[in-house]
Amino acid sequence: MTTETVEFKVVNVKTKEVLPYYTDWFPSEIKPVHRGVYEVFDEGSYAYWSGKLWGWTVLSVASAAACRTPRGASQHKTWRGLTKKAAI
Repeated sequence: MTTETVEFKVVNVKTKEVLPYYTDWFPSEIKPVHRGVYEVFDEGSYAYWSGKLWGWTVLSVASAAACRTPRGASQHKTWRGLTKKAAI
């Protein structure tokens, strides 16, 4: 199996601002330090971290911010965040 590094930029479609790059992936045993929405690898989408528990996994950042209820949500998520605070 071969691997390939792909370079990409995340751009705010309204302001055309290039958003910060992502961190490396963290295993589910390591939890985020800050509350907020994170990209989750295992389920290929986004989830909100409350500081103690993960919310439901959803397909968009906006939905993740709205779906903060952890009841029944998987708490074993491989995740990554931004390298600096997003300006949106």
